[in-house]
Amino acid sequence: MESEGVRLRIYVNKRKELILAPEYFEKYGGVSNETIQIKDGEFTAEIEKEVNEAMQEIIERWQPKIKELPLEALFAERQRQVKNFSDFETVLTELVEEEYGK
Repeated sequence: MESEGVRLRIYVNKRKELILAPEYFEKYGGVSNETIQIKDGEFTAEIEKEVNEAMQEIIERWQPKIKELPLEALFAERQRQVKNFSDFETVLTELVEEEYGK
């Protein structure tokens, strides 16, 4: 389900911590085709502070639901697959280097 407005990448780490990451190129509010940026100052610092506080409140509200999920096996399998993938890269590198050296 996609909502209008804020677009976030939402992650969970191994410690079952919720992470919210705004999309880098997303802009909120009006259309940004013709704008002038307000440089860092007290005004922008206050807005950033309020946004950070709001994000922290959201994380705190949803964090308990994430903590309840059985994620250990999922992360263990992911780690196993990443390790296996790395092994494929090592084997490929060794094959290429061996052929290149001939």
